[in-house]
Amino acid sequence: MEESRSIYGELQSTPEYRELDDDVLWQKLLEEALTLEPGEMTSYNRFYNYSMLNQLLLRSQGVREPVATYAKWQELGRQVQKGSKAKAILRPIFFKGTNDQGGEEQKVKGFKMVNCLFTVSETEGEELPEYERPTW
Repeated sequence: MEESRSIYGELQSTPEYRELDDDVLWQKLLEEALTLEPGEMTSYNRFYNYSMLNQLLLRSQGVREPVATYAKWQELGRQVQKGSKAKAILRPIFFKGTNDQGGEEQKVKGFKMVNCLFTVSETEGEELPEYERPTW
């Protein structure tokens, strides 16, 4: 079940960030992002290309392995284990607007925190397909 939350509340509920105020929290996340080894956060992007902010949010929740939605794990022949708790990311909120030419288009209204991702260790089932590195 998806649940909307405050970004600050979600981050501050994790043990290493619990006691930090908002400014210190964002500073800590930014410092962490800038000091990571190259490729350290690529495991999150195995099945979907998550934004840098969502990768940092996953990292702040202790995630260090591939993640996917419940539906994606089922598509891959895996089942999320009973009692697993979904990890949170930010998802855009869209609305239908009008562009400069008078046509309809989707626009981003804002973002909401949604618990929707499970780690590979919270699943069981078929072996994962071989990882294919992106080619440039």
